[in-house]
Amino acid sequence: MIEYDIRNVLEDDFKQLVDVAENCKPITNMTPSVYHLFTRYFRNTSFVIEDRSNNDIIGFLLGFISQENPKESYIHLLCLDHCLRGNGVAKILVNNFIDTVSTRGCNKVSLVTKPHNKISIKFYTKLGFESSCTDKTVEIDGINVYKDYEGLGDDKIIFIKQI
Repeated sequence: MIEYDIRNVLEDDFKQLVDVAENCKPITNMTPSVYHLFTRYFRNTSFVIEDRSNNDIIGFLLGFISQENPKESYIHLLCLDHCLRGNGVAKILVNNFIDTVSTRGCNKVSLVTKPHNKISIKFYTKLGFESSCTDKTVEIDGINVYKDYEGLGDDKIIFIKQI
């Protein structure tokens, strides 16, 4: 078992985040500027996991508190190296984020995932997140899916958890 530490991101971490994300399937890689944006402007609500033996970043969670509604927060991306999956580390990261934003007055966490990402769906459901149901969703395999949420054919599930 890898021994690790969790800390807030630093601006210089963004290049390592890009490298970790490249090996974090089924996540779609984003432009490096997205990682840089989080490490520069959302450090208080974004976290990395470092391997204690070499200080390499082996996972991260990028999130923020809404500028429009400070009672709402959003998890943008959760990514773990394969060596960490299935042993509760992702849950620790999510709970760390929830604890952080709740102390700042948030009572809601949202996130988006793809309908084919069954691992993500199972994980967030197990943590008490629920798929949002509106007049813009359809039920597919027992889960509410926003059709064309991010463009034609880009369906998404919006997960919400009240905290």
